[in-house]
Amino acid sequence: MAEFQPRLELQTVRGVACVLLVAYHVIGADPTVGLRLPEDSFWHQGMATFEFLRMPLFTILSGYLYAVWRPGRGDLALFWQKKFRRIVLPLLFATLVTLVLRELVYGDRTAVLTAIFFHYQHFWFLQSLLVIFAVISLWDAFRPARWEALCIAAFICLMFSRSFSLPSFLSLNGAAYLAPFFLFGMILRLEEGLLRNHSVIVIASWLLIVVTTLQQVGLAEMGQPIERTSLSAALCGASAGVVLLAKLPYSLILAKIGEASYAIYLWHSIAGAAVRESLEGLGVPVAVLFVVLLLAGIAIPMGMRILLRSHAPASILLFGEMPRERLPNTATAMTGPK
Repeated sequence: MAEFQPRLELQTVRGVACVLLVAYHVIGADPTVGLRLPEDSFWHQGMATFEFLRMPLFTILSGYLYAVWRPGRGDLALFWQKKFRRIVLPLLFATLVTLVLRELVYGDRTAVLTAIFFHYQHFWFLQSLLVIFAVISLWDAFRPARWEALCIAAFICLMFSRSFSLPSFLSLNGAAYLAPFFLFGMILRLEEGLLRNHSVIVIASWLLIVVTTLQQVGLAEMGQPIERTSLSAALCGASAGVVLLAKLPYSLILAKIGEASYAIYLWHSIAGAAVRESLEGLGVPVAVLFVVLLLAGIAIPMGMRILLRSHAPASILLFGEMPRERLPNTATAMTGPK
C-alpha cells in the first residue's frame, strides 16, 4: 500500500482538538487544579461546553486513520512494534517525568505502578487508546469487520459504558467510553461518501446544534444535565466530527498544531504548569493568564519537538519519533500506524 498522507482537514481538526484540550487543562477540571477558579465561573462553564467534543474528536481521527491500514494476521507483530515505539515508550517516559515533578512540587505520592497501570492525569486517553488498538487489531487480524458490524459494536460499547462501572486499570472505563468514537472514525474512512453527502452533513449539523443547546440548558440548571456517556452526547461528538471534517477549512496554524499533537498531548501539562507557577502571585488578570498558558502549553512542546526531533534517543523517548521523521507524511501515534 502507498504511504497515506492525511487530508489537510484532518490536521486542522486535530489542531482544534489540541487547542480545546490545552484550554481545558489550563482552566482545570475543578477548582483545585489549573487556574483554581470557582466552580460556577464563566471559565468552567465555557470548558464544559466542549466536553462532548474534546476527546471524541481525537478518537474519531484515531479510528479514521487506523482504518487506512488495518493489520492482517501476519502484520500484528509489526503493528505493535510500531505502537510500542510510537506510543508506549513516550507514554512511560512522560508518566515518570510527570510523577517525579508532581511529587517534588505538589507532594503527590502516587505510586509508580499506579501511575503506569491505572488512570493517571491526562495519560488515561493513551492507555484507553492502547486497549482499543489491542481489541480492534485482533478483530481485524482474524476477520475485518464491515461498517455494519462496526455500528453494532459501537452501540454495544456505548451501552456498556453507560450501564457498567468499569475499573480504572489501564483506563478500561475510558476505553469503553471512547470506543464508539474510534469505531465511528473507522466507518467514516470505510464509507468516505458520508463526508460528501449533503444530507448527512445537514443532519449532523442539526444534531450538534440541538444537543449543544440542550447541554447549555442543563449547565444553566434550567433542565436535566446531559451525561457524558449518554446517546445524546455520543451523537453530539460524532456529529462534530462529521461537520468539522467535511466543512472546516484548512488552517496553516491549526494544521501545524495538529502535526505536533502527540508532543503537545504529552507535555502541555508540564509546560503550562511551569509557566503558571512562575506567574502566580503577580496579579495577572485571568484572561491574560489564560492566553499566556494556552500559548505556552502549545508552543513549548512544539518547540521541544523542533529542537529535539533530530536527536536520538530524545526524539523517541519524548515524542515516539525516529530522528528527522517527517510527521506530515505519516499517520501519528494517536491516529494510526506509521
